[in-house]
Amino acid sequence: MLMIRLLNSKVVVLGLAIAIVLTGLLLNSTSSSDEDRFPRPDPGFTGSADCINGHFVANPSDETVIIYMSAYQWRYSYCSITVFEGQEVILKLKSVDIPHGIGIISIPEVDAFISPNAVSTVRFIATEKGEFEYFCTVFCGEGHPGHVGKLIVK
Repeated sequence: MLMIRLLNSKVVVLGLAIAIVLTGLLLNSTSSSDEDRFPRPDPGFTGSADCINGHFVANPSDETVIIYMSAYQWRYSYCSITVFEGQEVILKLKSVDIPHGIGIISIPEVDAFISPNAVSTVRFIATEKGEFEYFCTVFCGEGHPGHVGKLIVK
């Protein structure tokens, strides 16, 4: 009887250990693949006016648009984002260096703190055509006033 209990305990412990290892592998593979989606400037980047990814233009037939965007001094990885009226826009944001933020005055759903250690997610529906400035909402140094981009809704 004692032998069966010990055997059952070992099986439970072994099962838990396997579950922990598999969970760790799954989390690492998920986070590393997501991590690869966030653009990073070249090591020699000095904060020039160019954005690492230039301009994002959504496919007009997509109902939902997911955009992975980095923030860094004093730029966002996209200088402009073009989406289409009625699309759901999901911004997944991460800082490359220090804390930043993002906001759009006319779209209150876009207001997030962007950390180097976590992914911030902002969702909104592009309901109004026009051009809207997005900007850093966390003071990030001398280039902070120029830390902007343009959201274009067609």
